[in-house]
Amino acid sequence: GDSLIAADIHGVVRMFDLRQRPKMGAVLYQHGSPVVKAAMQRTSARTIVSASHGGEVFVCDLRAGHPRRGTANGSSSSSGGGGASNRKKTGLVLKLNAHEKFSLDAFAVHEYAPVVATGSKSQHVTIVDLRNGGKRIKHIRYHEGFLGQRLGPVTCLDFHRHELLLAAGCRDVFVSTYSGKLAD
Repeated sequence: GDSLIAADIHGVVRMFDLRQRPKMGAVLYQHGSPVVKAAMQRTSARTIVSASHGGEVFVCDLRAGHPRRGTANGSSSSSGGGGASNRKKTGLVLKLNAHEKFSLDAFAVHEYAPVVATGSKSQHVTIVDLRNGGKRIKHIRYHEGFLGQRLGPVTCLDFHRHELLLAAGCRDVFVSTYSGKLAD
């Protein structure tokens, strides 16, 4: 609708209300490294999910309204470019480290299901369930098969809009697809 989520290389995630003038983005929270992607889930117009190159995945509920001072952990930051007047009250619901040993290079948020996928050029894809505190559902790694390699360096990820289907695009021009179910 009327909101736009944007992130930058400084790790700052902002929300713009397109109905207001001037278009000043309110700083929601800040990652410790450049943001790969930030998205709003369609099931709840107030849940924002973002991931940074360092492997941090943040889930923020704008309805929670916890006071904050700049970054996700509550410490003050001057790199966001906005003073206290354009800060929102946000509730960081979940903070997890999806990739501890390698960088996060691709990120996808399912529009309706509470799952996200992270990918790395180190040939890893991780699928995480957001309902259970960020529990890892599946970890897909590179391996050689009869017909060649099964997963190359991951450069992009995307979910099907309605089904639990994930596509992983790799630097070696292959696209892999994965399907699954969520346990109740």
